Amino acid sequence: MLLPTKGLSAERALISLAPRIAGQMSHPMTTSQLWESFQTEENVRSPRGRITFDWFALGLTTLFAIGVVEFDARGRLRRTDVPA
Repeated sequence: MLLPTKGLSAERALISLAPRIAGQMSHPMTTSQLWESFQTEENVRSPRGRITFDWFALGLTTLFAIGVVEFDARGRLRRTDVPA
């Protein structure tokens, strides 16, 4: 899941999905806002290879695990390297 394998393409591997999710976070946003933004971008990028919400959640969990995202005081997601 984390790395691409024979059965998992490179664009669906969490190691490449997580940065695409983080790239959508230019400002603090709710999980729903992030999901909608991500879906819009992914539809433009690859209309056939849709990422499901559960796979998106795994990518977001990966970002939490490595300390790239956190919750702000208002409960919104934010990248740790972008000022609130």
